[in-house]
Amino acid sequence: MAWMRVALVNRLAGIHRGGGEVYDLCLAAALRAAGVEVEIVTGRPFLSPPPAPVEEGPARYARTPYLRGWAHRFGRAGWRLLDFDLRLFERSALDQLRAMNPAPELVHVTGLPRLAHAIETRLRLPALLLFPGPPALGHAATIAACANVAGVGAVTPYLRRHFRGDVHDMTAGVDPVLFRPAASDLRARLGIPETAPVVLFAGRLVPLKNLPLLVEAFAHIRSALPDARLLVVGDGPMRRDLTARVARAGLRGSGADPVVILAGEARHAEMPGYYAAADLLVLTSMNESFSLVALEAMACGRAVLVPAVGYLPKLVEDGVTGALYPAGDRRALVGRAAELLRDPALRASLGASARESALTRHSWPAVARSFIDLYHRILSA
Repeated sequence: MAWMRVALVNRLAGIHRGGGEVYDLCLAAALRAAGVEVEIVTGRPFLSPPPAPVEEGPARYARTPYLRGWAHRFGRAGWRLLDFDLRLFERSALDQLRAMNPAPELVHVTGLPRLAHAIETRLRLPALLLFPGPPALGHAATIAACANVAGVGAVTPYLRRHFRGDVHDMTAGVDPVLFRPAASDLRARLGIPETAPVVLFAGRLVPLKNLPLLVEAFAHIRSALPDARLLVVGDGPMRRDLTARVARAGLRGSGADPVVILAGEARHAEMPGYYAAADLLVLTSMNESFSLVALEAMACGRAVLVPAVGYLPKLVEDGVTGALYPAGDRRALVGRAAELLRDPALRASLGASARESALTRHSWPAVARSFIDLYHRILSA
C-alpha cells in the first residue's frame, strides 16, 4: 500500500518530450519505486490523441488547444495566445485534480506558478512549485505568493537572486542501467559510415539552443574533417529554420549519404542508441539550467563539449569529464571539437571519467529520496 499520494502536473509531458518532461517522468518512476503513489496530470490537444502519451504510469489529460507554436511565429500577439492556452490548461487541470478520489496529499507542479497558487487557495492542497528552467520576471508576485518553491541546478540561485530567498535546491538524476556504454546499430540504419566522426546534438529545436551557431560551427568542423556527420535529435518550432540553414551551408549531402541527419524527436528509451552512435555530444545553448542530455551522454561514456553557462560548469569538469568552451564562441567550439574528434584516446578517457562522475553524483533513487524528504517537510509544516 502506498504511503504517500502525489499528483505531478507537467503541462507538456503528453505533448512532447523536452528536458523538463523527461525529468518529471523519470522522477515519477523513481518515486513510485520508492513506494510513492504518483499520478501525472498533463495536457493533450482538444481534437486529437496525446502526441506523446504517458506510458510510464497512470496519467490524466487536461484538454487544451496547445498554441505554443504560435508564440514563436507572431511575437507579442502569439504570447497572448499562449497565455490563453495556459489558462485553459490550468482550468482543466484543476478539474482533473478535483476529480481524483482519493485526493492527492500533495501536488507537485512544474513551472506553472498561477496553477500552483490556485491549488493552494482554491483546492486547499499543499503544493510544491518546481522550476527546471528560469521563469520570467513578470511572474514574481505569483511566485512570492506560493508556499513552497524549488529550483533545479542553476535555476535555484536565479530564483533566490530575483524572486525569493527560501527556494529549495534540487538536482537531476540518470538511470545507470538504461544509460550505459553499449553497442548500437543506429549508424547502419541511418546510413552513416562506421569510420565517420559523428557530432550529436540532442534537444528541443528552440531559439535558446542557438541552432545557428550549431550549423555554422559544424560547417567549419566539416571543413577540417570532411567525413564528419551531424546527427540532430529533437523537434520544435525552429526545425524549418534549421533545415534552411543546413541547405544554405551546403550540408545536405545525398539521400544515401547524408551529411546532416535530422532524426526528429526520439523516445527517452531510444536515446542510449543515439549516444552510442556518436563520437561527441555538442551543445550550443545560450543557457542550460541543468542539461539532462549532457548527463545522459556522460553516463553512456561519451565525451561532451558544452558551453560554460548555467549548471554545465558544475556538471562537466573541463579536461576531466568533458570539455567546456565560452558560450557563443564559434572559433573555440570548432577548435575543441576538431581536437576531440581527432583523438579517440582522449575521448575515451573523458568518457570513462564522465560516466564515473555521473553515477557517483547523480542517481534517480537519490533524487527521489530528496524529494520525498521535501514532501514530508511540506506536509508536516
